[in-house]
Formats: sequence, C-alpha cells, structure tokens
Amino acid sequence: NGGSAVAGTTWDTASITPSANKLILLAVNIYDSGNAPEVPTVTGCGLTWVQVETVITDITSQDRTTLFRAMGASPSSGVVTISTTGTMETVQWSISEFDNVNTSGTNGSGAIVQAVTGRNYSTSLTITLAAFGSTSNATYGCLGHCFLTPTTEGTGFTEISDTALSNNILQTQWRNDNDTTVDWSWSGGSDLTAGIAVEIRIVGGSTSP
Repeated sequence: NGGSAVAGTTWDTASITPSANKLILLAVNIYDSGNAPEVPTVTGCGLTWVQVETVITDITSQDRTTLFRAMGASPSSGVVTISTTGTMETVQWSISEFDNVNTSGTNGSGAIVQAVTGRNYSTSLTITLAAFGSTSNATYGCLGHCFLTPTTEGTGFTEISDTALSNNILQTQWRNDNDTTVDWSWSGGSDLTAGIAVEIRIVGGSTSP
C-alpha cells in the first residue's frame, strides 16, 4: 500500500511480484478538491485490471474509491501504474493477493461472487452483502474517507492497510469466512465516506451465489 500527495495524472506503486492464478485486488482512492474525481485506469505486471466497483462519497464530492481485480497464469514483476486523464491531487492504493480462490472466468471474474457499494456521512459505515454462496467463501472491504484519524476495522476483520495521506484515508480489511455486514468506524467527527464490500469465492466454488 502507498500513495502520493503530488498532483498529477500518473502514479506508480512500488514493484510487486504477483503469483500465478491468484486473485489480485487493487483498491484506489482519489481526491480532487472541488471536483468529482474520475475513475482511473490501471496497467502493469502483464495483467488486465478490471473494475469491480466504484463509489464516490456524494454527488458533488472530491473523493472516489474504486476496486480493481486481476489474475493471470504468468504475471510479471514490476510497478502498477494508475492513470487519469485529468490532474488529481491525491492518490492512494492498496494491493492484496488471495490464494485458494476460484480461477474460472477471466482476470479473476470467477473469484468474485458479489460486490456492493455504500456511502454515509457519519463516524461509521456498514455495507450489507447478500447471503454467501458458500460458508467457505471470504469477505473483503475497502473504504475511503476524508477524516484523518485511524480507521477501526469491523469485528472479526483483519486490517490489511490504513493509510492517511493529505486529505484522505484508504483502509482495506478482510476475513477468511463469511460476514454479510462489512463495517468500519473512526473517531473524531462525522465525515463523508464510501466503501466497497466483496464476497470472494473459494477454489472450485459454485459460479452463482
């Protein structure tokens, strides 16, 4: 995970080495003062990065969270490049790799059962997923908000990253079982916030929830 508070249109992560046939999830949070940030594009590591979901904190807000997936039989080592057509002020990212997942479909499509977005103006956010397709499936969530205090992960979740940078926060979390209630909280004051919750399908799992 990392980020940049240098305004621009292109940002590179640190070099990574994705494993073959594993689900790679990239959460990206973009802040642009006074404008609704666009959905970025992503390239790198010989993978095709596909948007899973995107959510903006509100119709006139300056903060957008987008989740991408990727999977490949022979990915390469290198940086992941996040790009926009317009200049953005702050960009953050968090890359996670998941093993023992369904490898059907293309670019990790078989490993994602459902993805649900949510947003709120409060000191917490809860996103509700539908009933899981298998008790063996896992749960993932990413969250972006502008209140610069550490984010507390939901009960039973393990925090992957919690990065504060300039005017925003990007937090990611997961748990290796089912939880249809994906939640976060923070102290200090209410804030506009937006997140994405995901059900990850276990290897060999059914193609429908």
